Amino acid sequence: MAIIKRTKVGEKASIVFRWEFFNLFNHPNFANPASDVSGPATFGTITAMSVNPRIMQYGLKFEF
Repeated sequence: MAIIKRTKVGEKASIVFRWEFFNLFNHPNFANPASDVSGPATFGTITAMSVNPRIMQYGLKFEF
């Protein structure tokens, strides 16, 4: 998801502010369960996430 705001500066130039969200609602995306049968303590357990939690980034661009 992104929020974008464009502001005119003069006739031909503009400034663009962009704020982007990745995994906005922070849903967990689990990795595959452990499949190593030689370690019965960890077999079948999920110990990691496949993607990062919520990430936001922003940028400012001058267009002419």
